Amino acid sequence: MHELSLAIELVDLCEKEINLNDKVYSVELEIGPFSGVDKRAFQFAWSEATKDSLLFESNLVINDTRGLLSCNSCHIRFESPDLITICPSCDSVGFEIIKGREFKVLTLEIIDVP
Repeated sequence: MHELSLAIELVDLCEKEINLNDKVYSVELEIGPFSGVDKRAFQFAWSEATKDSLLFESNLVINDTRGLLSCNSCHIRFESPDLITICPSCDSVGFEIIKGREFKVLTLEIIDVP
């Protein structure tokens, strides 16, 4: 379950960006369908990784992205939630991934605690 190591690394990264007196309200991520990250497993791992951290009780917001593929035969681009697919135009199974591998931090929302 590599989601736990990703969550721990993300907590470490976020903690480097905040002050000890700050409270993290939310962390917003973008996770693509071809990133190899199981979103439900990551949510569980996040709850475990944030225990005893400055991000404890922070909200995790995951934005899904759509996968975008380009057919190697007819060169059309098409959206697909899955890599097991065929080109809707020519029925080819060869394609290049254009978008969908993302695992990005979009926002880190911090509340100043006086």
